[in-house]
Amino acid sequence: MARQSTVAQLTYQCEDEDEGEDERLALGANISLFQVRYNMAEESQRMAKVQDLLGRALAVPGVRAVALVGREGLRIETAGRGAEGLFEALGALGASALNVADALGQEIGQGLLISVITEYERGLVSITPYGEYAAVVTLIENAASLGGLRQILRAIEPEVLRALDQS
Repeated sequence: MARQSTVAQLTYQCEDEDEGEDERLALGANISLFQVRYNMAEESQRMAKVQDLLGRALAVPGVRAVALVGREGLRIETAGRGAEGLFEALGALGASALNVADALGQEIGQGLLISVITEYERGLVSITPYGEYAAVVTLIENAASLGGLRQILRAIEPEVLRALDQS
């Protein structure tokens, strides 16, 4: 909010001084460039914080990869070991599985979805909704990691959502 007031004040002072149109446009362009750089720096800091928060989940033994994704499957941030394709699949297919599981729960009257856990021969995938628009998809090596992982994901959820709301 203070940033917007400062920009408005600079623009207002420029107009009061009766500078030529070219000079006002140049000042406006400089202010806009400053805003873009400032916003990019803020965004970078927020995403670094989100990545650090996701990194807490990696501290749980057996957790291999964590992806924060939008409910449509687009990656927001990731942490862990794995090729780019792994994170793409976790995001896109994890979000799809979450939406299907959510629809199933609603259709059969089971209430709000808490999480989805799918078990495979070589590990598990955990999908935890974060509000209406995001989810955390996690690749886990064994079921023994689930308790600690769920505890950490619930603990970091408010901070992650706050960081996303500021975007």
